[in-house]
Amino acid sequence: MLRPARVMIAVLLGASALPAESPWIQMRSNNFQVYSQGTEQQTRTVLNYFERVRDFFVQMSGGEPPRALPVYIVMFASRKEYEPYRPKEFMIAHYSGRPDRDYIVLGEIGVEAEQTAAHEYVHLVVRHAGERFPPWLNEGLAEMYSTLQTVGDEVEFGSPIRARVQALARERWVPLATILAADEDSPYYNESKQAGSLYDEGWALVQFLVTSKEYGPGFGQVLDAIKAGTPSIAALESVYRRPLSSIERELRVHLEGGANLTLFTKLKLDAAKDKIASERANTYDVQLTLASLARPASRADSRTSLENLAREDPKRPEPWVRLAYLALDGGDIKKALENFAKAYALGDHSPGLLWDYGRYAEGEKPEDSLRLLGELLKLEPDNLDARIELAYVQAFAGKPRESLATIGTIKQIDAEHGQKLFFAMARAQLQLGQAAEARASALRLQSVALTKDFRDRAAEILSYLDAQEQQARARSGRGAAAPAKPTGNSLAEVQGRIVMMDCSGVPSVVVETSRGQKIYVLEPNRYAITGNLPPGQGMRCGPQDSPPAVSIRYEVLPADGRGDGAVRELHFQ
Repeated sequence: MLRPARVMIAVLLGASALPAESPWIQMRSNNFQVYSQGTEQQTRTVLNYFERVRDFFVQMSGGEPPRALPVYIVMFASRKEYEPYRPKEFMIAHYSGRPDRDYIVLGEIGVEAEQTAAHEYVHLVVRHAGERFPPWLNEGLAEMYSTLQTVGDEVEFGSPIRARVQALARERWVPLATILAADEDSPYYNESKQAGSLYDEGWALVQFLVTSKEYGPGFGQVLDAIKAGTPSIAALESVYRRPLSSIERELRVHLEGGANLTLFTKLKLDAAKDKIASERANTYDVQLTLASLARPASRADSRTSLENLAREDPKRPEPWVRLAYLALDGGDIKKALENFAKAYALGDHSPGLLWDYGRYAEGEKPEDSLRLLGELLKLEPDNLDARIELAYVQAFAGKPRESLATIGTIKQIDAEHGQKLFFAMARAQLQLGQAAEARASALRLQSVALTKDFRDRAAEILSYLDAQEQQARARSGRGAAAPAKPTGNSLAEVQGRIVMMDCSGVPSVVVETSRGQKIYVLEPNRYAITGNLPPGQGMRCGPQDSPPAVSIRYEVLPADGRGDGAVRELHFQ
């Protein structure tokens, strides 16, 4: 009966002012940093329990996570002090995964602390595995493992949660199909009057499927199917070869019997972790943590707190990192880049910052993006995301040979990564005049593309290559005649606003479109201008103070490789 749980874990892992009445202490281990308003003994008990939960997942999965973020645990003394940081009304604790670190927040010391700690740690495990499970499965898994207990070197988990069994017996049962179909916007996940049904039934279904002798062996297959995008109901019915109504009926019989099934295993636990000492918490660090945890409604207060902290200690990069992510949450990429730059200058060259700063700099500061992603790849040579992103930026920055060299070490790829990789390859190969190779890459892009955007890009490249071949055949039939003008069918069209005009070398315009910023080359004597600019508005080199609205017809991916296309008609709207 332990095997399904092992399979499941293997699948999973692939500032506001400080409250004056509650002094903070801190404890740290190799894996956790705790800020607590509790006593030393309360704090040590919780930290020790987190270490045991982590040991359990590491040993059950067979190894350490590939790159663990720092995990910060915040323990409030009471629900009143937790209230400003509570994401939802009914939550007594929560997990918050940020790009550069993880937070697990316990809303009240001593109230189901161990059960709550394990529940939130499972959310961390799922996020680090890169999964986005539907709410019933995400919360069901967390609740099942929340029963994890250690006695000596023995661990038990999956035991019945009496409060949930009693609630399901007492309250009206919501059809299982409704629970399985609920998404993250559903009232069954967000409203206190209905969320209890999802948590109760989600736990009951997971506990039943994992601990049951009949259903347990197939649970890993259910996880794989849902990870691959199969809807929950279809995944269950396909794996277990029976309708959902039968599964629901057997589940209710299981609950009526008390759900009295538990899994056991033995682990080697490190008793030395029990001896961690506490110390008075640094007020600055606690303020920084609390400012990072504030709810979206308190974003303005968080910004003020972080700016004050940056002034208080100008050498600390952390406030600028937090301000950068706060700006990203608000959609202000320019401000985010400014704040990332300040944190980087102050010495934060962590992989998380290099990745996010490098990605968001692609549009406005491609040279910075190349440097940052290159630095990240030196730190983490096996980071596939960073390697593909760097190759992508190199292809768009006119560095085709470097792009192909960056890609060259990749041996295996999945569809999600492949679509960006093959687009970068095709782009670089076009710039080098490698038409046959570019066509092969575009066809591979077409075969793996998961989004309409990448399917459109594959079609544009192939259309351009077809047009080039037609022109080559026409030239060969007319000797040294001038290149034929592309037909209307070979042109693409885009609408947007010109935000920049680059007059260096061959002029080009940067256009803000619904798909982001695009660059279109203005080859002399090869394009027409129609329409009229508004009175008093003119175009000049550099950023445009009043970006004009335009419609552009362009030849896709010109052979010189500059930009996203060569303008053939520029119409001012």
